[in-house]
Amino acid sequence: MTTGVNTWNASPFPAQSSATVPVNLISVSQATSHAVKVLPFFYSDLTTVERARTFWEAFEANTEGLPDTSRLLVFQQKLKGREAERWWNNSHIKTFKTLKVRFHNHFLSRTTDEL
Repeated sequence: MTTGVNTWNASPFPAQSSATVPVNLISVSQATSHAVKVLPFFYSDLTTVERARTFWEAFEANTEGLPDTSRLLVFQQKLKGREAERWWNNSHIKTFKTLKVRFHNHFLSRTTDEL
């Protein structure tokens, strides 16, 4: 580890490497931002099973590798429509696995008449 000099009191201090945790946080933040930009909105009031499936496949592919909290944040930002917002607000989803099961049960396993 190299040392630098503190300009205020000229005492040496350890220099920090440029590849520390903040770089990883920035890359997660950039990946999350990219996913939000790329993904379409999910309009629950106008959806069909095919549209819900298309949205889910795009969502899953574009958020692969992100932490669960980031995936849930992206998902929440892409929900539009009274039914989806009510469903999200009444659900206590904390993990991606739970989200996957509940989204499938609520939007993908229903018939066209139920949607």
